[in-house]
Amino acid sequence: MSPVRLADVRRIASGRGRKPSDADGIAIEQALREYRSQAGPPLSPFSLEVDGRPYTSFLDALDDSSASFRTARLRLSEPPADPESWRFLRPWSSIDLGSDGSAQFLAPKGAPDRALARFRLVDRYDPGRGVRMPPQLGGPFPLAAFVAWMRDRSILPLGIVLDLYFPSERIRYPLDLVRGVALPDRRAGRLPEARFVRRPTRVSWELDRRLAGGELSPIAVRTLETLAEVNGASEAELESWVGGSVRESLKVLTQSHLATQDTAAGTYHLQLEALMRPASRTSSSAGSAVAGSALREGVTELLAAAEARATCPLCGDLLPPGYTRLLCAKCEGEVGGVSRAPR
Repeated sequence: MSPVRLADVRRIASGRGRKPSDADGIAIEQALREYRSQAGPPLSPFSLEVDGRPYTSFLDALDDSSASFRTARLRLSEPPADPESWRFLRPWSSIDLGSDGSAQFLAPKGAPDRALARFRLVDRYDPGRGVRMPPQLGGPFPLAAFVAWMRDRSILPLGIVLDLYFPSERIRYPLDLVRGVALPDRRAGRLPEARFVRRPTRVSWELDRRLAGGELSPIAVRTLETLAEVNGASEAELESWVGGSVRESLKVLTQSHLATQDTAAGTYHLQLEALMRPASRTSSSAGSAVAGSALREGVTELLAAAEARATCPLCGDLLPPGYTRLLCAKCEGEVGGVSRAPR
């Protein structure tokens, strides 16, 4: 995909409201410059086909009202051969997105795999306000619903995340729509792999609903996501892994009972029970409202597949068939009991 030019953003913005003034042009240029400076190094350029037609950029496809986004294909132009570039990711060469919200995942080597595909907004430009803004209720959506939601609100996305839910894990793929590149995981080179804990898919689904809910700042989103995938971390460690000050974010997360602090050890831990509690599934989640029955059916299939290979989110041991509690018996005894996982 071609990098988005300032003229492209001005053209698209002018089609979604009043014609941009000189001041609007300056605001657009500043927003793009800020985004590029924070996006980090690329993994690989990618190409995009929507409904079988190639587009030069995601924004061009978004601006084309005839593009339904029922199906789409993402293809990496220069997938890196170095395994270190893929840290915390599954290597891929192309991803076909189906109208049912599924994804056909093709790795550079090996057989194709299938997953549930959902999108989240992580950075945007608001033409009406002339500023770059946090996402606010940015998913997780199936692709067509994601596009419909952005079109309805005249949102110009700058950065998005493609979440792929495989039966045994969720992998997040950040996409930079301004430069037209896929990005590495921002924790690569920062978070030691030995500290990383891959959560079961059903836990990641609830985490992503919380991340996309619009209630947390971008730095708090990155803090919670990192905290969810380690077994405890200090403030200094989180700052190193997240790439910025996390003090206020940790305060917000502890006040909302999504994290707890072990004052004796000086570490913070994810509150899995609060994350998985049915009450945390707020009715304001735009994904459920837009996607309707298709999303519910997809999630039901996802959770059924995850249940078949469910693991304890603390130690990673397989759980026996029909087991209805979140932690295995060993870990539950160590932490003093945890309520049942949602069914």
